[in-house]
Amino acid sequence: MVLTAESVPALFVDAVHFKENLAKQMAVLQTGRSPLAMTKQERTSLNGPRGFHVNKLWKNYVGLGKSRGLLENDWSDDARAYDDA
Repeated sequence: MVLTAESVPALFVDAVHFKENLAKQMAVLQTGRSPLAMTKQERTSLNGPRGFHVNKLWKNYVGLGKSRGLLENDWSDDARAYDDA
């Protein structure tokens, strides 16, 4: 599998979503049912600007990493700081 995104924070957020969605699909499959496809309206709602969403989740995960001692305090919780990475 290969994931690409417009920035490192966006890639991280996409990877988290991918993992969460996979776990949910596996749970559905284990019940003997098939996951439902997204409706056209649901797919359309995902086509908006990603910046706010990416920054919000990046800030959350950086904060968690710092509080657990997994990240140094100099990590920026502003995803835009990594746009040129």
